[in-house]
Amino acid sequence: MMQQLINQSLLIAHPHASDDFFSGSLVYVYEHQTSGSMGFMLNRQASIRLEKLMPTAPTSLCEQPVLIGGPVQTDHLFFIMVPLNEGSNPQIEIANNLDEAAANAEHPGQLVLPMVGYAGWSEGQLESEIQRDVWLLTEPNLPTLLRVPSERRYPAATENLGFDPALMAPSARRPQ
Repeated sequence: MMQQLINQSLLIAHPHASDDFFSGSLVYVYEHQTSGSMGFMLNRQASIRLEKLMPTAPTSLCEQPVLIGGPVQTDHLFFIMVPLNEGSNPQIEIANNLDEAAANAEHPGQLVLPMVGYAGWSEGQLESEIQRDVWLLTEPNLPTLLRVPSERRYPAATENLGFDPALMAPSARRPQ
């Protein structure tokens, strides 16, 4: 049951979590299986522009800032394709190459986000982190969330929870 809840969910870093890399992060869980999980941070911009990484990238792709997807495979560029007109939880896909990403970026109802790296968890690791209150788990509303500038996405996501997670007491199960 937990596996179904986690797959294609939004992870909000708990305000009291002490992990430096993921502090204040939002992570979309792209794929969650018993063998592990893969996701992408949605709110941390890289310091480099896409045209510097890929001088031949079309303008339609270069309009979006490059995001830091996570600490795994930071030498790899992913293109996340998000249909904006398919309700609150659309089917996210990863482009296999620059041509596919560019073709999708031309569609007005499609957002293509360049990501450096991804977030990954080994078997049982993400479930353990959720149980230890490292992450708050919620359903994403990606079309709405991704229309917000990346630096405002964390506050926007926490506002949608209906309570202020900063007021939550630290969990007794999680060392401080």
